[in-house]
This record gives sequence, C-alpha cells and structure tokens, in this order.
Amino acid sequence: MIYEEIENLLPKWNELLAIASRIDTTKLQRQLLEKVFAAFKLFKPLRYSMVKTSLSFDQDEIVIGRWIRLRSIWQDYGSPVDGPYTFLALIKAQGEAIADYVRKPIRSDFREAARIAAQLKLFEDVSQTNTFSPPLKFVYFKPYASDQFERGEFYAFHVEVNSRMPSHVIFKKSLSGDFYSRFSLSLRDIRAATILQQTIDHLLPLYRQLEAEIEQTKTHNAKLFQKLDDITAPYLIKQSLR
Repeated sequence: MIYEEIENLLPKWNELLAIASRIDTTKLQRQLLEKVFAAFKLFKPLRYSMVKTSLSFDQDEIVIGRWIRLRSIWQDYGSPVDGPYTFLALIKAQGEAIADYVRKPIRSDFREAARIAAQLKLFEDVSQTNTFSPPLKFVYFKPYASDQFERGEFYAFHVEVNSRMPSHVIFKKSLSGDFYSRFSLSLRDIRAATILQQTIDHLLPLYRQLEAEIEQTKTHNAKLFQKLDDITAPYLIKQSLR
C-alpha cells in the first residue's frame, strides 16, 4: 500500500527534482563564472612583458603580463587573478580598458569579448512564496522517545522555495524568521513522501514559476555566450594544435 502510494507520487516528485536541479542558482552562477574565465584564458599570453597600468580594481592596481594581475601597494607586480570568482567582476568593470594593454593581434577580440561579458546577467537567488487561506494542514510523523514515533500536525499559512537551495521547501506559520514557526523538508529525502503526498500540487506551480523566471536569464546569457564562443573559437583551435 505505501509502495503503491509512493509510486503514484513519483512522476510529480521527479518533476520537482528535475526542476530543482535546473534552477539551482548557486550551481548556475558557478558555471557562468567558470565559463567566462575559461574563455578569456584562451587569449593567453596577453602580452610578453609586464606593464603596470593606470587602471584599478577593488583598490588594487591592475598589472598586465601573460595574464592579469592585481597589485597591492606593497607588491612589485602583484598576484595573478587565478580564479573565476573575482575575474568576471574585474572584466565587467575594466575589461574594455584592459584591452588597450594587451598584444595588438588579440586586442580587438579581447575588447569585444570584454564588451560581451559585461552584458552577462548574474544568477541571483530567486524565491517564490505562496499563501494559504485557510491554512494548509498536513500530517507528519516524528521520533518520540528512543523507540517510538508520534503523529504531528502542522498548519502552514505560507510556503517558500528559494533557488539557492531549491531542493529544500519551507512551510511557515508566519512570514517572520521564527525558526520554531516553520517546517522544512528536503525533496531528496524519501521520508518527505508523506508530506509531499499532501502538498505536491501546491509546490509544482511554485517551482514552475521559479524556472520560468530563471529561464529568462539563461536565455539572455546563452545568446551572449554564443557570440563569445564565436570570438574565441580560433584561439581554442590554435590551443588544441599546440
């Protein structure tokens, strides 16, 4: 009986899990940053001699050599920007100006790549909240003592889903941040089946709305990445032939 009920729930449950995977803005943001970083790495070496520029980023002087470096006042030539997390913000702020200091053969492409990267949208955390009137009542079971379970009831006035942790669902008695007035569950926990059986038809619209909103950013960025790929394709081929 329990097996059959869970099996009947699986199509909608798997849809929730699939959407949750696609709207994870932490993962999407990391992929965005890594892709931009990898694309600009194809332009290396940016130049063959080190030059201190008149440009700055986050109070550090920008130095250009084989790669971009950030120099504090106590350093000679600074340290290379060797990770994607600082890099996109740097390119958005100073990318086109940095192009003035790179080798002439790559200058035009570097500048255009920087112009495109500046238009990319970051994947910001997005949340969706639904209000229940009357409140949504659901039943759950929790450990009681060391060898027993007991039945519990929760009256949810609100439910919230956030793209930063999309497999977690928070039911709330109020919109306040009171920890004790909320009930959380993980879509990846089989023990959530009992609650999902009672709530999944309320959750699917929230997840679909989140995906629709995040899809706009994906579509916007995909067009820009196609342009970026077109610019860097010759450099990728050249690198593969080395």
